[in-house]
Amino acid sequence: MELNSREIAILIWLGLVIGFTAVKSRDVRRSFFALVRSFLQHKILICVGGAALYSAGCVWLLARFGLWEWANLQTTLLWGLTFAFVTMMDIGKLETEPRPLRRLAKEAVNATALIVFIAEFYTFPLWGELILVPFLFSLGMMIAIGESDAKYATVLRLLRVLQIGAGWGLLFYSLGRIAQELRDFATLTTARELAVPMLLSLMFLPFLYLLILWVSYENATFRLRVTMDDQKLRRFAIWRGMAAFRTNTDLFRRLMRTIQLEEIQDREGIRRAIRQLRELRRRERHPPKVEWINGWSPYAAQSFLAGQGLTTGDYHHGYDGEWWAESPSIEIGGDLFKDRLIYRIAGTETAATRLSLEMNANRPGTPEASDARFWAGADALVQCALGDTQAEPNFSLAGRDEAEAMSGDVRLRLTRDDWGNAARGGYTRRLSLIHPAHRELYPGLE
Repeated sequence: MELNSREIAILIWLGLVIGFTAVKSRDVRRSFFALVRSFLQHKILICVGGAALYSAGCVWLLARFGLWEWANLQTTLLWGLTFAFVTMMDIGKLETEPRPLRRLAKEAVNATALIVFIAEFYTFPLWGELILVPFLFSLGMMIAIGESDAKYATVLRLLRVLQIGAGWGLLFYSLGRIAQELRDFATLTTARELAVPMLLSLMFLPFLYLLILWVSYENATFRLRVTMDDQKLRRFAIWRGMAAFRTNTDLFRRLMRTIQLEEIQDREGIRRAIRQLRELRRRERHPPKVEWINGWSPYAAQSFLAGQGLTTGDYHHGYDGEWWAESPSIEIGGDLFKDRLIYRIAGTETAATRLSLEMNANRPGTPEASDARFWAGADALVQCALGDTQAEPNFSLAGRDEAEAMSGDVRLRLTRDDWGNAARGGYTRRLSLIHPAHRELYPGLE
């Protein structure tokens, strides 16, 4: 196992940075030891130990078929740090992401992986890598800072050109060396070096799947442990929910939420909640037709703003009895402190009667990009909810802070709520489409 000059350069710079900060800063040393202590929690150690044993089994299986040799040990260890460990630490995001394993599989086996492998196959002498490594790192950091504010747009374009140029330079340098030393490159060992990380990534996905299930069940039952004192009933709810929904962690989370919302304290109530969720799932798969007199179909309204990146979660009842759903908020604008956009629907069990698009601006004077994004979403919402022929009232609201308009029998309401001080505060802008069938639970708050 022999390190190339780039790997040696990375280790040298990493060691210098860690050593310098550790010597100069007592807070860094304290933070480091705190990080080590948090990492040594038994659940984390179980996950890491299980991943190590599972990976060792994958390596043994590859070796049995002649696809792994001891010469691939360095590549395997690097894969463990850059893919297996990093992916496990990001398990919270994977838990909520739709079809995360499909995305990881595509990333593991694609043209980019081949290009990166070729670009990194041959490296410069150590003195060149000692210069290149901090240059590429600094370039990446400056691009990340440049992306945080629109005022750096001109410089950002130059930095990206430099980054792309550096990438092409590394690729052409490596291709030139390959052309000169084709016999050394075109070997079975090289093929293994390329194939081993891809194969290990694909083989690691079943372990990740089980880990996602475990984390999902842990997170879903955490609040139930706090709100339900009866340990036997809590255990019944958990195991009954797992048996009913098996690997469908979304329905399991919704069951735990329903138990909390309805304050269920008996087994029959848990069974009834499971039946209701199954019926709701069937309704989601085959949405019933909703007559206009009652409102919009909530299952259609969920995706009214899908083209704007705003799709709501499941439509369910809340603490106050109203049914609702909201999208994850998305960041907009080009400033360091991003503005946020969110889409909500509310109504009865069978029909949505209020649709709302909301922007939270971090300070007065939202950047033009955020403002344009809000009105683009507002335009799309009106067109989807009312049809192209009734979209005109939206344009009469654009650019105003407080206004109301009617489109047929639907009321369009634009509001703005300021918060914070004038210098550093922000505001919330909301466009609501209110169906005549809508009934406010708390009049005056909308």
